[in-house]
Amino acid sequence: MQLSIIVIILGALQICNGQDPFDVDLTQVPTYFVKFGPDYGDLMITPNDDGSSGSFPISTAFPFFDHLHNFLFVSTNGVVSFLQEVSQFTPDAFPLGSDQRLIAAFWGDIDTTRNGGRIYYR
Repeated sequence: MQLSIIVIILGALQICNGQDPFDVDLTQVPTYFVKFGPDYGDLMITPNDDGSSGSFPISTAFPFFDHLHNFLFVSTNGVVSFLQEVSQFTPDAFPLGSDQRLIAAFWGDIDTTRNGGRIYYR
């Protein structure tokens, strides 16, 4: 089984060369970077502070915590969660209470309402 989810891209500084990262022509990104953005079928989370994508269906059931999950949530704070959104922005020891099933590749306090930050997922 293969499950490919591009969750969060905080920046590819090597391709920016001092430019604003949102002014970079993504069609010119070297092939060793994963191309992302609306031109590549990615969805964008509406700018927010401690919010998420809402429920997002996935094509293959994902086995996690002895359950098969058919949807997930992508948080602006770097968390992929199942069953419910996780708005908590301060990392905590696992497992979290209240049946919060999550994967935290990066977990920090991100506010995309300021300075034009964008979170894409597919």
